[in-house]
Amino acid sequence: YNKNYLTLENREVDQRLRQQVIGPSDRLVENSKNPVDRWVTSGKPRQDYNIVLILEESLGSDFVGQLGDQRGLTPHFDALCSQGLLFDNVYATGNRTARALEAVLTSMPPIPTESILKRDHSDRVYTLAHVLAERGYERLFMTGGRGLFDGVRSFMQANGFNHFIEQSDIHDPLFANAWGVSDEDLFRKAMGELDQLHQTGRPFFATILTVSNHRPYTYPQGRIPETEQTRQNAVKYADWALGYFFREAQKLPFYQNTIFVVMGDHGARVSGSQLFPMSSYRIPLLLIQPGEQKQNQRCSTLGCSLDLAPTIMGRLGGDYRSVFYGYDILKTNRKQGRAIMQHNHDVALLNSEDQMLVLGFGNSAHEFQLDRNSHQLLQQDQPDREMMHNVIALFQSTYELYYSDRWFPDFRQNPGSP
Repeated sequence: YNKNYLTLENREVDQRLRQQVIGPSDRLVENSKNPVDRWVTSGKPRQDYNIVLILEESLGSDFVGQLGDQRGLTPHFDALCSQGLLFDNVYATGNRTARALEAVLTSMPPIPTESILKRDHSDRVYTLAHVLAERGYERLFMTGGRGLFDGVRSFMQANGFNHFIEQSDIHDPLFANAWGVSDEDLFRKAMGELDQLHQTGRPFFATILTVSNHRPYTYPQGRIPETEQTRQNAVKYADWALGYFFREAQKLPFYQNTIFVVMGDHGARVSGSQLFPMSSYRIPLLLIQPGEQKQNQRCSTLGCSLDLAPTIMGRLGGDYRSVFYGYDILKTNRKQGRAIMQHNHDVALLNSEDQMLVLGFGNSAHEFQLDRNSHQLLQQDQPDREMMHNVIALFQSTYELYYSDRWFPDFRQNPGSP
């Protein structure tokens, strides 16, 4: 990385990183190897709600009626929006599922080219599952596909999850293709697993990764009105299965004490020469908390996949140990929101003024202005020096902390709470 991307002196990196990540009420952990290892204070009493995170395969904002699409592809998701809080200005960190998992669970900026799920040293990464384990949660990861794909099983089992369900654990599925079982098979299995976890008397955190909205776009028949557009049909089916899950889950005893999060893992992949295909990076993020969340709410603060873990912890309240780079979107001033992302060999940060700073292979840096109407990036004459150095600090620190084994907090050396 240091040979191919712009870098700064380590002291400046740490200083700029802390300025961008540490909140005003956070307390740094003394003598930590990680410069942003800290205790985050929410200012609210701790509530041990269950968390169910549903990552919807390839569900970009372009498909969602509540976010402007007129084709009627997501009636069930759109109806669910009336029950919760829709974040309508969120960007995916990358354009692959592995990047989404990396971002939402670790709140770690992307290292260029390859997700950490496929890298060495990926068995010592601090995740949301670790944070919740400290609070006594059961941690379940479920996928309708194979756990070997992208190293998902090994990563989850090494990094905080104590239950793992994959395609081979879902017996007698109604439908399966090359990518795995249908979403309704996955959700049917999930409801049984969640009900069992509820019966333990402990809170649980479950991440459910769907697979149906993926090539070859095949699914069980008789669920949706079909058109000739197979891509659109797959979106409709994934939406139908999501509606099925919520209809059935609300009958189960854990439902009322659970925060549900529905999020696109990334948008539809776009080929071509565009530096960052911005329209395909926008994703829906919906939070539903039965009995607690005001209904039919919207949040338009700029955010990204990295912000999910801090936002969930903000809802739970209490204090927690963190090395997360993301923000609690609900506490973030709209002028401070930002989206961190990766595309091919480039990494970037988009700020709330639609300025985008891109670091490229070959020690390059370019600044662009995002046109929100066309989603085009308009190159500026010179990158802003202050913004450029802040972005360099984010990505340089991620690489160096990861490969020097300084990401994971040392609880033995720095025990206790603030």
